[in-house]
Amino acid sequence: MTSQPEKAYYIHIGYIRYGYMECSPSESGLMGLKGVRGRAIWAAVVDLGGVLETTVDKERKTVMMNDAVSLQTLEEMKRYYQACGSKYDEIINCQGRYDQGPELNARWFAEWDEVVAQLHAFHLAGDVLELAAGTGIWTQQLLRSASTITSVDASAEMLTVNQAKVASPRVTYVLADLFSWQPERVYDALFFGFWLSHVPREQLDTFLHSCWTWLRPGGKIFFVDDAVGPTLAPDTLSRSGQIETRILHDGRSFEIVKNYYEAGVLVAACVRAGFDIVIRQTATCLQYGFGTRPHAEESNEQLSRR
Repeated sequence: MTSQPEKAYYIHIGYIRYGYMECSPSESGLMGLKGVRGRAIWAAVVDLGGVLETTVDKERKTVMMNDAVSLQTLEEMKRYYQACGSKYDEIINCQGRYDQGPELNARWFAEWDEVVAQLHAFHLAGDVLELAAGTGIWTQQLLRSASTITSVDASAEMLTVNQAKVASPRVTYVLADLFSWQPERVYDALFFGFWLSHVPREQLDTFLHSCWTWLRPGGKIFFVDDAVGPTLAPDTLSRSGQIETRILHDGRSFEIVKNYYEAGVLVAACVRAGFDIVIRQTATCLQYGFGTRPHAEESNEQLSRR
């Protein structure tokens, strides 16, 4: 049997591409987009801007009304990552209680390498803004192509580990709450790793629109996060709605926001924010997206194709 090429969601302002097929909104009407893992996502393109709205979005609106995250939970999530400190790297490196054995560890590292390879191929150059910079795992990778990096995180403990690990004069560190922080300039590129899943569903559109405003026209965006998964991580006690209860190595427990966004939801939200976006999933663990804030003339050209 011939293996199938990798499929991905390709969404552009004014028209939809899925996999290796393309059609304009006028040709598409109500079309079925089959997900990377075989999920059917019915989508319709609305006139005046190519805004994608899916049935998943309608479910999201219902969740927003009934399951909004409290400020108390957001503050508790901040304290959780302050308490994690250098222990966070054990997750990425499959160490300690995150060691899943040779086979699963090898699969994780292979999928991680896939994302890193795509990040380098996408080449985030110039002045890069990194949100939720954490312990510097991604900061190190970004330095391979960036001229400068502004690394923002709400945890002083995380940034201390990052600065000691990275030790680069090209990185500027900012301690700030990402739910309220606003930069004083625009950037050539934007990156966030394992942050989007911590954004409450009712704030997703606002956050992505902010990302759009923080980029210059033609600027690039790249993000990576956990793919949708039914199993609980070793440090997760329970999951309910948007909330997971996590337990630290010292036994303390915290409630944090953790949303495993479906690819179709992210596609639609990115399009509403104004991005050209591609979203892919690795075989089991990770989901990542990359795209651009189009130049005005590019958006006009795409819309004229309708």
